[in-house]
This record gives sequence, structure tokens and C-alpha cells, in this order.
Amino acid sequence: MYRANEALTSKSLAEMQGVGSGLVQSMDKLGMTYHPTEICALKGSTVEMQCTYTYPYRENGHFTTVEKTLWFTKEEDKEPVDLRSNSEYANRLEYQGLQIEVTTYRSSSWVTLKCASSCPLAGRPSYVWYKNGEKFKERTSPSYGAYFNYEDSYSCAVKGHEDFCSPSVYAPKVPSVSVSPSGEIVEGSSVTMTCSSDANPAATYTWYKKNGNPAQEPLRTGPQLNFVSIQSSDSGEFYCTAQNKLGKKTSDSTSIDVKYGPKMPLLMVSPSGEIVEGSSVTLTCSSDADPPVHKYTWYKENQTLLQGPEESYNFTSISSEDTGTYHCQSENQNGRINSSSVLIDVQCK
Repeated sequence: MYRANEALTSKSLAEMQGVGSGLVQSMDKLGMTYHPTEICALKGSTVEMQCTYTYPYRENGHFTTVEKTLWFTKEEDKEPVDLRSNSEYANRLEYQGLQIEVTTYRSSSWVTLKCASSCPLAGRPSYVWYKNGEKFKERTSPSYGAYFNYEDSYSCAVKGHEDFCSPSVYAPKVPSVSVSPSGEIVEGSSVTMTCSSDANPAATYTWYKKNGNPAQEPLRTGPQLNFVSIQSSDSGEFYCTAQNKLGKKTSDSTSIDVKYGPKMPLLMVSPSGEIVEGSSVTLTCSSDADPPVHKYTWYKENQTLLQGPEESYNFTSISSEDTGTYHCQSENQNGRINSSSVLIDVQCK
């Protein structure tokens, strides 16, 4: 459908001012009116635009009469301008088109499709229906009912204007999930998951996180799942569904593995209890991290004793000189953290 309004005609005629004829220079005094001020018709059909004006009128002591009447639109390089793509004519001419309205019925795959037009169509036009791109039915009614198969698509056209079909309507295709940014995800970073599916009418989206319960509760609705500061507890498998009036499809699962720096280390002394000079004592530093801790640093009174991948520090035969305060530091590629301090008090035999 094309819809033209009065602004288009006024703009076209207004551009004539200053061209050099008495008609054009004085046309604002002609009292022009346009009938109708809005035209809506099928693309490719014939429409009639009418203009009325009054004359003669008096200017500078002389009566001026109409010398010429014309309708025109702008041309460039002797080619007509497509008003839909010309910024000067924005919102003055718009393509409306046919649209299929969908009505569904609860607990049934039966649907009613209506070939709707924004323009009132004269007479009783016939409608041509297409299924999966192939013409299969012609009806005088704009509505058509059918049991809808999720894989099918439907479109329609007004008979005699089959080159200008409506957009097809169809159930959502299997959604895809993308994660941004791609690559390794580190705790505390901002992460966005996006669910997208080809569908008409447009699909609505729902997010789920697998938790072993078959009756999954929705996590969130909308095409995007945003984590402003993602945490290790957010790790897991996510999927989304895309749904419109004609059907519902589910995406494959996408795994999110959130990497994180070491958590507060736990420093243990073995054996526990009183430590006697000459005995064997082991300090163990344990810390949760992903990826695992790759370096431990041992300190006595804040002086470095040892660095390496070992999580234990051993005294084969501890002495009184080893008495003091100890702590450890765990580190991976995402950070490092110190443990609390422990006091080793070595007693004489």
C-alpha cells in the first residue's frame, strides 16, 4: 500500500516558487486545496489526486490569471526520485503493505490467519494464500483457518496484485545463543548472553539455567541475560526459548565457566597441639581457585621463606629457632591472596 498525504503535494508545489512565472510566484494566493488530503491504495493500482484553486486575483494593480497547471515530483539526472528514500520527503510518502494477523486458540494448533490491509479496499477483492512460498488457495474472505505445522510459513496477496505479498508468518526457528565478550570469563567482569531467533511475529525470549530439576523455573525474560559483575556461582549451563503465537523452540545449552582468583587460604599445622623441638611439622596452605593455584609463597615474620608450586612447608626436625609467626600466599593468573597468620611456638624437650 502507498499512503500519501497533503504535505507531499504542498512540498512539491512549494518548490516551484521562484522559477520565474507569475503563476508560481503568486500561487500562495490561489487558495489551493487538495482532495483527498490522504490517499491509501494498493501498490501498483491507479489513484486520482485532485487540486482546486481560485483565480483571477489582483496583484500590483493588475489581474493575474493562471497560465499553466501541473503535477510533478522531484527528478535527478532525469530520473524520478523514489520518495521513500529521499530525506526531503521523509514521512510524506510511506509504504504500508499487507500484514497477516494471527489468532490462536488455547490448547490447540488451530489458528486463524487474516490478510489485513491498512487501506480500505474497494469492492470485494479476492485473496491469494501461499504456503511455504507456493500458491495453494484463493478466497474471497481475508481470513483463513488451518492446523498450523511449526515448519510451515504463510503469506497472502490481493488477487491481481500477487507481486506484492505480505511478509510470511512462521514459528520461531531454533534460537542461537552468543556470549559477549567471547573467550575466558573472569569473576567480576561484565558478561552478556544474547538469544536470537528468526520468527514472524517477533519472538519473545525466556532464559533458563540447568539445575537438575526437570520443572525448570524461568531465570529471566528478554533477549539478553546480563551479568554486571559475574560470580563463580553463576557458572553453569544456560539455554533460552523463543516463542510467538505460532510455536516455541529451545536453544542448545551454552556452558559458562567463570574463572576466579584464589579464595582466602586456610593455613593448617600438623600435628596440632604442642610442638616439641626435634619433631616433624608440616604447614599446609589450601585455597580454592580456578584455574588452580600455581604458586605458593611462604613467609616468616613477613620475610620470604620459599616460593613454588608446593602447598606444604615442612620442618623435618623443628628447632626453637623456628619459633615465630607464619603465613602463606596463594596465586593464579587471576590474582593472589594471603592467609591469616599462625604462631609456631617450639617447646624444648
